[in-house]
Amino acid sequence: AYMMTYSFDGVPRTFGQKALFDQIFPDYLVVFLDLKQDIAIDRLSNRRIDPENGASFSKDFGEIIHPLQEIGLQEEDDTPEAAKIRIDGFYENTLPLLAEWASEGKRVYRIDASGTPNEVFSHIQVILSAYLYQNSGI
Repeated sequence: AYMMTYSFDGVPRTFGQKALFDQIFPDYLVVFLDLKQDIAIDRLSNRRIDPENGASFSKDFGEIIHPLQEIGLQEEDDTPEAAKIRIDGFYENTLPLLAEWASEGKRVYRIDASGTPNEVFSHIQVILSAYLYQNSGI
């Protein structure tokens, strides 16, 4: 049997979006990347945009990975003040969804997102590999 797999980033964010999402995708798992507010604000406010191609990258996360790392453009919604507003919206609208999913019996996995991108990605791979294996019918 062939299984279609999709990955969504940052959706659903509200109960209204969740209701629509549940109609379209009744069986899914949730991977929650948990990050302390101060670290999230720091990471968001250090995000830069390549003025030539629009790619985003971190100004100071790890080794230099982009030639414009020091001079990339900062978007208006990537300032510390704007990041705080976005995170407050997450606490108010999205965080309560975790309890709702748990009460419905959905699979909700929490990952400590304070690690390096490779560490976080490795945790996500383990979760998705186990999920795909369990649902493959093998």
